[in-house]
Amino acid sequence: MMKLACTPCSAPAGRLAFFATLLLSATASAQPADLVIQKAHVLTMDGARPTATTVAVRDRRIVYVGDEAGVSQLIGPRTRVVSSSGSPDMTLLPGLQDAHAHLVGLGMSLAALDLRGLPSVEAISQAVTKAAQEHSDRGQFVIGRGWDQNRFSPPNFPDRAQLKRLDEASAGHPVWLRRIDGHAGWANSAALALAGIGRKTMDVAGGRILRDDSGEPTGVLIDNAMDLVERVLPQPSGKELEAALVRGSGYVVARGLTAVHDMGIGPDAVAAYRRLAEQGRLPLRVYAYAEDPVPSKLQQLPHSLAYRAELDRLAQRLGPPDQSGLFTLRGIKLFLDGALGSRGAALEQPYSDDPQNRGLLLTSPDHIELMARWALVHGYQLATHAIGDRAVNLVLDAYRRAGVSASRNARFRIEHTQVVSDEVISQRQLQSLGVIASVQPQHAPSDAPWATQRLGPDRIKLAYAYRALLDSGLRFLVISLDANSPQSYEKMRSGGEFQKTVRNIERLLELRPLRSPSLHVVVQLIISAYNQHEVSEFARRWPNEVVIKEARDWAGQVSLSSLLPRSRALGQSFPLERPQVLPMDAPSLQSPCRLPFGELTVLWDGKVVPCANVFEHVNLLGDLSVQSLDEVWNGAPIMALRQAHHRKKVAAIPVCRSCAGHALDPTDFVSVDQLSQRLRNYQGGQLSPRSGLS
Repeated sequence: MMKLACTPCSAPAGRLAFFATLLLSATASAQPADLVIQKAHVLTMDGARPTATTVAVRDRRIVYVGDEAGVSQLIGPRTRVVSSSGSPDMTLLPGLQDAHAHLVGLGMSLAALDLRGLPSVEAISQAVTKAAQEHSDRGQFVIGRGWDQNRFSPPNFPDRAQLKRLDEASAGHPVWLRRIDGHAGWANSAALALAGIGRKTMDVAGGRILRDDSGEPTGVLIDNAMDLVERVLPQPSGKELEAALVRGSGYVVARGLTAVHDMGIGPDAVAAYRRLAEQGRLPLRVYAYAEDPVPSKLQQLPHSLAYRAELDRLAQRLGPPDQSGLFTLRGIKLFLDGALGSRGAALEQPYSDDPQNRGLLLTSPDHIELMARWALVHGYQLATHAIGDRAVNLVLDAYRRAGVSASRNARFRIEHTQVVSDEVISQRQLQSLGVIASVQPQHAPSDAPWATQRLGPDRIKLAYAYRALLDSGLRFLVISLDANSPQSYEKMRSGGEFQKTVRNIERLLELRPLRSPSLHVVVQLIISAYNQHEVSEFARRWPNEVVIKEARDWAGQVSLSSLLPRSRALGQSFPLERPQVLPMDAPSLQSPCRLPFGELTVLWDGKVVPCANVFEHVNLLGDLSVQSLDEVWNGAPIMALRQAHHRKKVAAIPVCRSCAGHALDPTDFVSVDQLSQRLRNYQGGQLSPRSGLS
């Protein structure tokens, strides 16, 4: 019997929550359990048996899920029995997982000045005054996070006059306050002096120093310009990082999370994680993405010798993806642009409320391509932050040039995918490359008061376009809602409309079976002090298969291939760039392609073509509007195609001769012996192919 670890979580009496990765077991050993929970509302995530009332745990493993009658033999004299008082008022559910977290930052912020929700510079200054009074050392930094200029009246970044007010509040302490999205920061004059920032300081690549009309800095730094201050901040020691991770992980575990994806951690944090894992002090699973391993200056010089030398050292420095207990490192996080709220998101056309500004590119697109190539070779999963449509386009282009394709199943990600072009949607570029869009729909209502000002009435239609992304053929969609009530939602998303957001998500889920039945949807709750009391209700609101099940795979627990069809025989074909012609002596063409022997691709009009890299009526294999699938699968056109690949005569087949997708992926090619064995073992009923090979 397979067993998966579980993690209990304490909660107020009468509302006990128990978070675990559930695995149903039809039977259990007669050995008494350590814990039995009865008369509970158990969400199993098993479609055949979605609910239960009783769970038994032994040695921190779930050994029984069912009803009270079946658990009686597992109750011994030392078994702790917890029973609901009725109705039931306890909920047990699989562990919640956050696919985009920052545990180090969370742990640090819990000890920093919290500026979330403050409505003005005056309120921020008052908070800084109080924090400065608590610092005994005059030169000690006051560090805070959470301010948002969109809450100010007027909604502008702090100016030079407000910098003077911050200086007065800080009582001589250097001050560094990061914006709520982490893509801008505000420094007082003491911090600017320590960083060497003055009137003559030049903007850095991928960053901007905001200035007044005379050229004097206002203290506000955008994206890469923040590095100028952050490099003079006191760096946490290994022990301090461990303490921050313990603080952050303890915070989320106490609120029901059992696994997170920690995005963009440095080598010191990686070492701290591994120490905690080895010592048994890590209370949850962490799937980590390392921060960009290439120094920022070299990112802008991707074709230099120094860059190549750095890339050569990465394999030795990072090593292969590995797992140390509950800690797994197999991803890399990159940034291409900033955020929409701070006007750092990279747009194809200028901001409507800032006509001289198209946003920022924090790194070179060529760097994204080269890192993608490196990641494919070394087995790392790449996640690239891209919010603006220009950034999304550039990331997709970089992935495509690197050889990313749906067939490789690299599961590369684009974090946020907030503003997209019509071409990305109409040409179904995300699906054709097999790229995961990690999106946060709550940004739509939270950004609503100012998003149209940023983008204008036309472009806003392609922002937060989750219905369009759904129709575009995505395989994965992550939805973060963050609340289960209007009251909690308003505290976190000022100006947002909770009921409208919920209705939109419900409508999306209704359309999914009709428009994209293979789409895997995850509805997530990002735990905070505002919503921690709503976890159970949140889990009950959404369908079982949406809340938890697919997120388990993203934490590295289940192979996604087990959730998807073994064949794309009934799939669709989506437009790609016209492929380049490859020489016939390319190594990848020396063995037959597997696709004609195991898959079919169907175009929108029912026409059948050899593979998903074909999007025109060329090399047609059949037409399902007038033929059965059996007739196409065993028809003369596909037999001829198999013969050509068997005899390595692909030069006569235009789509194969010019293949730029599968022909570049050695895993799509097999030996003739392997093909013969595959055909002998093929179990397809009426679709069993006659090989046509002689």
